[in-house]
Amino acid sequence: MKSNTWIMCATLAWGLAMLGCAGPGQQPQKAVTPIASGELFEARATQLWELDAGVTDVRFSANGASIAWIVAKDNKQWVVHDGSAGAAYDEIPSWSVVLSPDGNRAAYPARKGASWAMVIDGKEGDTSPITPGVARFSPDGSHVGYTAKPEPRREAMVMDGQRGPDYDIIGLLVFSPDSKHTAYTAVKQGEEFMIVDGKESEEFKNLEDPRAIFTPGGRRVIQSGGNEGISWSIDGRPGKAYQGLGMPVLSPDGKHVAYWAMRHESGRLNGRVVLDGKEGPAFDGTGEFPGLHGDAMTFSEDSKHFAYVGRRGKIRAGALWAVVSDAKELGSYEDVGQIVYSPDGTRLAYAVEQKGMWAVVLDGKMEPAFDAVRDIRFSRDGQSHTYQAKRHGQWTVVIDGQAGGAYDHLGPSRINSAGEVEGLAVKDGHVWRVAWSKR
Repeated sequence: MKSNTWIMCATLAWGLAMLGCAGPGQQPQKAVTPIASGELFEARATQLWELDAGVTDVRFSANGASIAWIVAKDNKQWVVHDGSAGAAYDEIPSWSVVLSPDGNRAAYPARKGASWAMVIDGKEGDTSPITPGVARFSPDGSHVGYTAKPEPRREAMVMDGQRGPDYDIIGLLVFSPDSKHTAYTAVKQGEEFMIVDGKESEEFKNLEDPRAIFTPGGRRVIQSGGNEGISWSIDGRPGKAYQGLGMPVLSPDGKHVAYWAMRHESGRLNGRVVLDGKEGPAFDGTGEFPGLHGDAMTFSEDSKHFAYVGRRGKIRAGALWAVVSDAKELGSYEDVGQIVYSPDGTRLAYAVEQKGMWAVVLDGKMEPAFDAVRDIRFSRDGQSHTYQAKRHGQWTVVIDGQAGGAYDHLGPSRINSAGEVEGLAVKDGHVWRVAWSKR
């Protein structure tokens, strides 16, 4: 085999186990088996568990180190988290299993008979005839909250097992980056509230989205309105008023603030990005849509570079999306997804759609097309990049433009200090822990 051939090599020191599929509470068994070679890689990996028959959903933790799946068998359902099976229930919604960011904890709603309960770390909370909301863990995994629904038009936030006051509607729960504080929106008798650390906040009462409360560097971001429109006030300094505003995005060091804004100009609705109070070029909006991908705005890790996506032209006439980095348009595409800078900010990669297929553009050059792409990452030195791609219903790992073998499921990957791409993979009914690397 030539020296430049790509290989997947497994770090066997990770440990190993295999779980059979008889049902809840089964004990794991040890096993090691190689995966078949991929198109451009040879694969060796540690087999961890066998997936039970009747798996209805597979979920991974954000760090890619943990996996959970739901089993449906004999009119019962149960969750298996890293090989450990939980209790059996009459129903567990397929969308509902949530793992903490570190993968150590799991939460999901489950039904026995006519009663629902939130199951956290294997323990059931209070029961209700109505399905509770999806659980949300803090960044460090030490706290978890969810919306309990004891009856129609009555909701309460449950945080670490402690139930808060009742409201008619409860919105998005947000944790501070240090996991010490919480915020969520609530409505009672038509009046809107912002609940911060369990108490109704007057300071943030007019804020529509709790994500603006906890910002890098502790900057204060408040939304205000008047006859001329609405504006963001940053650290007590009101910004310009517009007809529409998007959520602020702050740089990692907290020194820069960006958001999209809409304004009627010459009979047209235009959207633009405002960065540190300075307006960028206008893009074509429509109705309440600004013509900008608000969730695609991103700063580089060192906070020195900024990129976003804006639309040119009308949708029915085949509008294209332009990628803008440091105020320069780099290219236009049918759609644009994830945008990622290398750690030092010198390289840029982003996912684009062309003719119904998706590809990654790296430093202005388009790589091979797939049905879908996701999870774009750079190595710490920025010299290597990886992402996951879908082809014919299966997922593959791509490293520096070359694809490996096919898998049924892939969890989020990471690039370790040795330059290997690590992650969990599901193939042929088994869960594997794999490291993909260059020889």
